[in-house]
Amino acid sequence: MWWLLTALCNAQVPAPPDTPAPPPADEDTLPRFGQQLPGADRPHRVELSFGSSLLFVEQAMLSGQVLDPEIVQRVVPVPSLLMLGEWIWTPRWSTGLMLNVPTGTITQIDDEGQISERHSAAAVALGPGFAPINQRVLYDATLRWQSSAMLGRTINHQGGNRSFPLVTTRLMVLTPAGTSMYAGVAYAFQEETLALIYGVGTRF
Repeated sequence: MWWLLTALCNAQVPAPPDTPAPPPADEDTLPRFGQQLPGADRPHRVELSFGSSLLFVEQAMLSGQVLDPEIVQRVVPVPSLLMLGEWIWTPRWSTGLMLNVPTGTITQIDDEGQISERHSAAAVALGPGFAPINQRVLYDATLRWQSSAMLGRTINHQGGNRSFPLVTTRLMVLTPAGTSMYAGVAYAFQEETLALIYGVGTRF
């Protein structure tokens, strides 16, 4: 009996194994926009933004008239309102809807200084977008570069509504809360119109 009590007193209880520390989060595993965010019930799927654009309509450098010395005509850029909506399928792919409403007329100035004005039609466009770059910047913000290929159509055009291909590219800065700010360019091929676009939006 004595030797049994002695053995029990001298016995050592094995220490519990150490719990390994979790590995550091890899940058590729951090949540991106369009994915589930920590503490969020669901990912951001819809983006609505409001902004402005400056339309360079039928410019000589775009139509090739700059090579013709007999044509000296310039068109004043047209300001317009811009509304964008996007359905975000994945962090890189989305479908966008664009509505552009000019707030002024197309003003042309010929070589004699004569000014003429004509109606500037609104336009709507729909098409897919791809974002090859989603880079973390400024703590939790994301820098996003997106390009889109759309099919557009004029609305209430004096010469009759017509369809045209449209490409856009823009840089965006997004916050985890879904607020965004962007700037970029768009070009309508058959309309020979270049647009500078910029605005702010929100995702939900």
